[in-house]
Amino acid sequence: MDDSAANPRGFFESQAIVDLHEAYFDALGVRWNDVGLLPRGAQGEEPAGSETPWARSWIDRFAQTYTQEFADASPVVFKDPRVCRLIPVWEAAWARLDRAVEPVYAITVRHPLEVAASLARAYDMPTERSLLLWLDHVLHAERATRDRPRCFVAYEDLVYDWRSAIARFDRAVGTDLGLRADEAADAIEAFLSADLRNEHRSAEELDGRPEIPSAVRAVYRWSLRAARDEASNPETLDPLREAMEEAQRAFSPLLRAEERSATEWMERSEEALRHIEVLRDRLETLQRSHQEVSSRLIDRDAELRRSAEWVRQVLAWGARLRADEAPPGKLMEPLFQVLAAADPAEIPEFAGAGLRWIDGVYEIKRLAAIVEERDRELAARAETQKTQ
Repeated sequence: MDDSAANPRGFFESQAIVDLHEAYFDALGVRWNDVGLLPRGAQGEEPAGSETPWARSWIDRFAQTYTQEFADASPVVFKDPRVCRLIPVWEAAWARLDRAVEPVYAITVRHPLEVAASLARAYDMPTERSLLLWLDHVLHAERATRDRPRCFVAYEDLVYDWRSAIARFDRAVGTDLGLRADEAADAIEAFLSADLRNEHRSAEELDGRPEIPSAVRAVYRWSLRAARDEASNPETLDPLREAMEEAQRAFSPLLRAEERSATEWMERSEEALRHIEVLRDRLETLQRSHQEVSSRLIDRDAELRRSAEWVRQVLAWGARLRADEAPPGKLMEPLFQVLAAADPAEIPEFAGAGLRWIDGVYEIKRLAAIVEERDRELAARAETQKTQ
């Protein structure tokens, strides 16, 4: 699996295995963080040969995925917290392989409040749910591996002294991972870092938090003793596990109904948010279009005002022309000053044509007046010559 903000150096889970677990939980109608009891038969607890066809098909799929992911590799090491609830399914799948698989188990013991803090940071999960999830996983892992080669490993031991933790694991289950780890010591040293341990909680802190279920405190203390090779009878956990399973049987239907309802509301809320985003985008588009139209209307209004002013001047000029209030040249001068200074494209066609037509009329009148004046001058000269 890829890294993330919650784990910047990567998770080291096999993506194919994680996808398989998620598909299995989806088929069961539950999620990995479901604190309810899984349906009967979902954890492979039925005796071999008595599984339902549905269960057998999934056991076959587990076996196929294991073969495809790891082929003939030896030893195979994989991890995923979901395995805690699915160990019987995996063991049923390994029994179907052509080659023998002899599983050994490393169960990591981490402070439940540290786990809760990590889940809150990564998934915004409430502490109450995280603690129940931690308790359910630990109890399932312990019971499913009780008669198997296993070793409880404290999380802080692995982070601060991985060589000693692996040596202890080898002694407990009869493996030689320590020798193999020596070959990859540099890579292990580069990966494991105490700086990446974001949460630090003490065992005493559990006692100071009365809201934490007593079963969580009891299972954590038992697990720490097991990780320190101290006397720890696993049968003392059976009453706690049975009480939890009884509570899960009683409340799982209600919890799942509430979670389905919450999920539906969440999906509706997300759909509503997506719809709001679409509407917001449309609104922004309409606002931009409105601004563009408004800008064009403002420009058009200014153009019309200028055109109206030109038309008004033409009409006023025409009225004065009819009244012969001034010589044509003086009347035309201000009009054509406006015309010359304006952008021809902004002048309405009728205004420009009208101005040019009126100018032609006045030019004809002006020439006629000149001709008439010359005629009078010539007539006067002719009269003067006669008298002489």
